[in-house]
Amino acid sequence: MKRTNHKPSPDMRVKLDELYVAAIRKRFGHVVAIEKRIGVRYTDTKHGAPYERYILENQFTLFCTNWHKGGEPHISISEKRADPSSFTIRKFLAAKKARAERKAKRAKEAAKKSSAKK
Repeated sequence: MKRTNHKPSPDMRVKLDELYVAAIRKRFGHVVAIEKRIGVRYTDTKHGAPYERYILENQFTLFCTNWHKGGEPHISISEKRADPSSFTIRKFLAAKKARAERKAKRAKEAAKKSSAKK
């Protein structure tokens, strides 16, 4: 089977983003920010179709597939919050914690420098 890249075009990306917002609003009654993309496959292989997976700010996951077939993309949002012990979510949470620690360290160093100048 020949591998084909089904990365969404800029126009399709805009359409997908609008569909994500509509699906999130329908599920929760208000818009919840997408925090990060945690999974993606753009090639169509014998083991699976292209997909994108996102984690929302409230720890639910959004999954999208079928945009490459010309019809309406299939978008689903998890019924429960993501399991923090799963590999992908554990990796995401560790990276988020490390970013927060680096940001706090930089802020502390900046405060120390500004107080030393006075």
